[in-house]
Amino acid sequence: MHPEGRKLKLFALSLIHIIRMDSNTTQNESFSLVDVLLFAKKHFVLLASVTFIGALASVIVAFAIPVKFKSSVIFFPAPSATVSKVLLSDNFSTKTVSVFGEEEEAEQFLQVLYSDVIRERIVSKYNLMKHYEIEGKSAFPYTELSKLFYENVNFRRTEYMSIQIDVLDTDPQIAADMANDVANLADTVLIAMEKERAIKALEIVGNAYSQKVGYLHMLEDSLNRVADNRTLNMSSKSRMSPDVAMPSGKNAGAIIKLQYLLEYETEQLSLLKARYDEAKVNATSELPHKYTINKAHPAEKKSTPVRWIIVVFSTMASFVFALLLILAIDTTKKAFYNE
Repeated sequence: MHPEGRKLKLFALSLIHIIRMDSNTTQNESFSLVDVLLFAKKHFVLLASVTFIGALASVIVAFAIPVKFKSSVIFFPAPSATVSKVLLSDNFSTKTVSVFGEEEEAEQFLQVLYSDVIRERIVSKYNLMKHYEIEGKSAFPYTELSKLFYENVNFRRTEYMSIQIDVLDTDPQIAADMANDVANLADTVLIAMEKERAIKALEIVGNAYSQKVGYLHMLEDSLNRVADNRTLNMSSKSRMSPDVAMPSGKNAGAIIKLQYLLEYETEQLSLLKARYDEAKVNATSELPHKYTINKAHPAEKKSTPVRWIIVVFSTMASFVFALLLILAIDTTKKAFYNE
């Protein structure tokens, strides 16, 4: 046989032998459910001891976790329209005022809720640095405060395009008050942002309106002067010659031009006056940016922790961990002694 063929045959036979050895080893080392139960029975005392210790520790931890109550606020965002567009528009209707906002308004409201302005006002009002017991206990108090705040205060958009604010706290009354205050503060911040822009717009439109009024007064004065000069010219010419009573062409053209300009600027002033009135309404009036569906009320039952779930799952985890650990130790010992 060719040397290369002999080498290939030997390699194939060796590979088959290794596969058979691995298969036998796997079959010998595999465990059935009965084997597991027998193994657990064999080490019952140790398993029971570890499981009991885990259960006891889970009970202690569960009762050490502070009880917290949850309160929730649910509201729909209003459409993003100014007061003047809603109330002074030609297409105004009751439906325009009552329609809910859409996804865009919900996302804008969520962005405001996550702003530093809301968090800082709530932190200041409820003295959360002291309430969360952070003072003097953390090297990074403001980082810890922000972390705890967003662990206890949650915002989310529901499937119905409404906004839900959930607040957890050890005091049910504080939880309810904080939830309501967060919702109201977000509305206040949105109104303040809108008003700031509206006041600036009123100032700009007001200046333009004042300038337009002054320009119209100037045109009226010019027209009156030209008309007075025309009257004087007509009177003097009538005295000199009764046949020459017509005004000069220069004065007549100036009067006609001023009249047309005055009429055009009066129309522009009317449009500017309408814009000024709208800007004044926006700057001096306000509409809420939310429709509250459910206000927060103090909870009668705690929300967290659910102690029995903690104890049950911790006990099961302790049993499984102990079983795997004992199995690993037993397997290691057998492998060591077999060597």
